[in-house]
Amino acid sequence: MKNGFFSKEAIKYLQSKYPQVTESMFNGLLNMFGLETINKLSDSTTCMQVAETRHLLKIPEQISNALGIASEINFLDTISAICYVPEKSIDAVDALTYAYEHMTDHKNKPLLTIELQDETSVPKVFYKGKEVTHKQNVFLEWNTDTEIMGGLTYSIEHADLDKGYPVTNRIERKVKGHACN
Repeated sequence: MKNGFFSKEAIKYLQSKYPQVTESMFNGLLNMFGLETINKLSDSTTCMQVAETRHLLKIPEQISNALGIASEINFLDTISAICYVPEKSIDAVDALTYAYEHMTDHKNKPLLTIELQDETSVPKVFYKGKEVTHKQNVFLEWNTDTEIMGGLTYSIEHADLDKGYPVTNRIERKVKGHACN
């Protein structure tokens, strides 16, 4: 298998069993040795049907011993999207770019960003990477969680004009101590 990637679910499963092995190492093993698909057929005498599908990653013993992992790793059919192989031919840089853009969670992407040019300007608000427009009220309160139970509260009221008339929507969240108030 060339230019294949394990799904997030498969990587999570692999790293729960072998935390010492990185995602890129597992994807390298996948590309070097490939996955074998094994279908278990039902015992029906009238027609044969696939009852269970599992995937098997076979690794040479020398490599598996060096990494401290099994030489055969089974993925049952309960783990979906074992791997993805891009349809077009790609080089290594494109493969790594694809993996970053489509297979990672982008953990560094901020939940909430508020930009304020000066004290008289309208704040720019981005929630989960999307700009919130037609803002009516923006509220953010954060308290430390050192000696007393702190927390976070944010609320963004904005108008939705897509229906032909204004509808006020609110994005709101209270976390930790604020949720108890």
